[in-house]
Amino acid sequence: MSLWVQRTSTGKGTLVHQSSQTDGHGSCTVPIGFSSAGNITATAWAPDNQVTGPVLSINTWTHIATTYSPTNGLRLYVNGTSVGGTGAQSNAPPSEVVILTLGNSLRGGECNSQSIATGTFSGYLDEFRVYSRELSATEVAVLSKDKTCFDGIMDGDETDIDCGGSCLTCAVGQKCTLTKDCNNVLCTNDICANPTCTDGIQNQKETDVDCGGSACTKRCSLHQGCLSNTDCTTDYCDTTAKKCEGVPYANGTYSFWPMEKNAVDIISGLNGKSMNSPKYKRPGITGSGYALKLIRESRQYITISTFKSFVNTSFTVEMWIYPTTLIDGFYYYGLFAQYDPESAGRSVQMMIRGLQLILDDYIDGVTGTTSLTAKTWYHVAFVYDYPSKTQTIYLNGYQDASRILDQLYLDTSGSINIGMYRNGHRYHYFDG
Repeated sequence: MSLWVQRTSTGKGTLVHQSSQTDGHGSCTVPIGFSSAGNITATAWAPDNQVTGPVLSINTWTHIATTYSPTNGLRLYVNGTSVGGTGAQSNAPPSEVVILTLGNSLRGGECNSQSIATGTFSGYLDEFRVYSRELSATEVAVLSKDKTCFDGIMDGDETDIDCGGSCLTCAVGQKCTLTKDCNNVLCTNDICANPTCTDGIQNQKETDVDCGGSACTKRCSLHQGCLSNTDCTTDYCDTTAKKCEGVPYANGTYSFWPMEKNAVDIISGLNGKSMNSPKYKRPGITGSGYALKLIRESRQYITISTFKSFVNTSFTVEMWIYPTTLIDGFYYYGLFAQYDPESAGRSVQMMIRGLQLILDDYIDGVTGTTSLTAKTWYHVAFVYDYPSKTQTIYLNGYQDASRILDQLYLDTSGSINIGMYRNGHRYHYFDG
């Protein structure tokens, strides 16, 4: 419901009365009115609930609106701004035709009005509207603007008849000045253009910007929105989160830390904790989303306190890295490590030493053959095959080095650290 109100006196009064009889009796409530102190008040019934707004000034036009849906409940707006709501709640719909009476409760003064003090309203009412749906906050704000938005004439700051500017947005084919004048499409050559799959706007039932859905052939990338597997380049849509995800491996435990502004493992729940306040920067390797940014001098890293055993099992750890500094020689940059007391086989360590990648267990391991360069994206993978005791390092999809261990991993405790390698009382941090 929406209406303009100008009070000529303070105090109580009915704005809208709802009843099943013409005299105000029968099944009846008072959805909008004033308390005895003059506060504008909106009510909901079955269950009883209400929203109390401010005291309205006299001799001043004020726009009042109420909206309702089971999901959002009852909300009260004054001059286009929400002043409160009930939150989600159900309501029992009337079982018979209802009559709305403006400015008076007639003989229904004993109807359910909650804090509203019923009685004759003193003042002016204008532009009363009833909608069969819950209006959005934007739509309510437009109703509270000058009435020129509904006069069938292009006036005010409108870019076409009753649209654009501070009015509602314009449809395709109508005139515009800026893209914000248009209803979710671009403003091209002063006309609201047809939606396309390259306009940088999520429209025409796309599941994310310019991808997914039936209108666009382009599939959405990792972590973009989706509704089905066909929307995703990975062919896997998490229909609960409605995001494109990597396909979980069927053979064994799988963890994935996408580093999207947090260190959450979205598959197995091995969530990490940020140490010394690292940041997340855009864009990541995918060209969108975020990447974890670690500063070596600030001793930043991610720690995962839950113990994960690497004993008597094969494993693969893979990641994208972008080292910002590298120094040749015995300088260590931790990537992924689990520290246990310093004896052979009791630590799992993946790092950069100098310019080369390393996978070892503190004493026994394999060193990559390729020298890395700072400020370059690399895909790295560390693989251990338990039956053959073989360690292999892959760089950008190609084998960089491989070696058979002299003994098996023996770790029995220790946190997992991303971006930090511990050697006794020394700590070596990644920079990138």
